[in-house]
Amino acid sequence: MGTRTGCQPQWNIIAPTVELLFIGHVWSHYRAALRQRLGDRHRLAFFGTVSEPGVAEGVKTAQVIVANGLPADLGRTADDLRLVQGGGSGVNQFHMDSVREGVPLSRTLHHGPSMAEHVLMVMLALQRDLLGLDRDLREGRWRNAAHNPDAGLQSSLEGSTVVVLGTGEIGLHVAARCRPLGLRVIGVNRRGLEPEGGRFDEIRVWTRLDETLPDADFLVVAVPLNEETRGMVNGPRLERMKEQAFLVAISRGPVVDEEALYTALEQRRIAGAAIDVWYEYPRSPGQATRPSAFPFEGLDNVIMTPHSSGMTEATFDRRIDDIVDNIERLERGEPLRHVVAVGERRHL
Repeated sequence: MGTRTGCQPQWNIIAPTVELLFIGHVWSHYRAALRQRLGDRHRLAFFGTVSEPGVAEGVKTAQVIVANGLPADLGRTADDLRLVQGGGSGVNQFHMDSVREGVPLSRTLHHGPSMAEHVLMVMLALQRDLLGLDRDLREGRWRNAAHNPDAGLQSSLEGSTVVVLGTGEIGLHVAARCRPLGLRVIGVNRRGLEPEGGRFDEIRVWTRLDETLPDADFLVVAVPLNEETRGMVNGPRLERMKEQAFLVAISRGPVVDEEALYTALEQRRIAGAAIDVWYEYPRSPGQATRPSAFPFEGLDNVIMTPHSSGMTEATFDRRIDDIVDNIERLERGEPLRHVVAVGERRHL
């Protein structure tokens, strides 16, 4: 992916017109705004995916590429490139070893508030079995203790323990929104240290995850995907959770073992899950795609959403500000913000 760096490369662009290449369907919603802010002095091109006709030619002359990933074959052709700007927080799809040495990769965040709202929404829906109550009443069944003595009373969130695996931007916002509702929030991270601005009741180190899982009424999985975290939530760890506990997956699908999660839900080893991140994704716009090799859609204790927890106007309005700011910094030769790696390919 490229080496991380503590220094911030500076590229002073002399040319009066800069080629800006935006790859990703989401940028089409901001085409007019981007042209208004950048188009008078630069040439902007928009493509939905890296495989669209014309992308390869655009990469060859682009000085700035804004995308959610850059395949190696495209990186090798980008000889005029001055900045690779990630359109979000994840950078594992950028092959910076193929990009010319010294070209910086920056990312942008701002998804935390929207994703934390999603977490609260699905936690309440799972705890109160909102979807099940809706399905039953549509068929005339009143699952309410006042009308059905077999129904019992519902439980509330107050007093529950939320274990947040990952205390970055997402985890911080989840904790900030949970505590006012009377929830106890335990953060779990690599170092076991309270992050700046943290609002956790307790922080535990990753090596204590096994002993922490039995405490969880909700496990919120919010760590990035890398070799250390792939399959981190596996069968044995799901077995350690309470039968009444719920899992909320919002970072990357493969952090949670696919088969183990399906088995735990199908066999009711845990009470349910809200899954926003998956194992299979559409390869073309509008393509009908099952998100897993396992039939999660057949389970009545799962809330399924299409990786949409952070896809709000608020998120992308702020990301556009970051992207425009970095492009303007590049023009002025000023240090770039949120640089996480640099290209590694040397000229032969």
